[in-house]
Amino acid sequence: MKIIGITQKLKVKTKIKIQEFPNEMPNKIDCWHANLYKYGRKTGIIFVNDLTRYSVLLFGMTKPQYSKIIDLFLRQLKRNMSIDNFTSEEIEKFTSGFDKVKYTKTSSRSILGTITDFLKFNDYSGEDLNDLSQDIIDELNFSLNDMPVSPLAKEGFTPFPNRALKEYFRE
Repeated sequence: MKIIGITQKLKVKTKIKIQEFPNEMPNKIDCWHANLYKYGRKTGIIFVNDLTRYSVLLFGMTKPQYSKIIDLFLRQLKRNMSIDNFTSEEIEKFTSGFDKVKYTKTSSRSILGTITDFLKFNDYSGEDLNDLSQDIIDELNFSLNDMPVSPLAKEGFTPFPNRALKEYFRE
């Protein structure tokens, strides 16, 4: 089972029903936070893994796509991991279990702060986010996952999300 803490903005836009936190929390690697953001007239969703801060940026969401956010998220997550040179076994291990997702309230101000930092980076990336190709979305995702995030050091990881996730698999 995976836990995704969603912000109020995302809850309202997607009409996802919030559930109570499980009595027994899964491993932190199975927990994510997600937030809705707008750039001009377009919307997107950013997902950040609680343990490694590995992120997935979706952009240009349309109303019908909100009912398929997990499918879109998994497709982009697999693309991100492939671009970051993860093995097919690591990709399969990390992306399995999303058939059972529990949506909860957000639970970490630190991760919400990371999301804010990632979105600010996108504002200053120099990309025209109104006309994005899949290649540019992949490049933005790669850049976010190769950006230093200081809370990772507190978890004992290298402060880069892509390297932190690789360290997790090497343990």
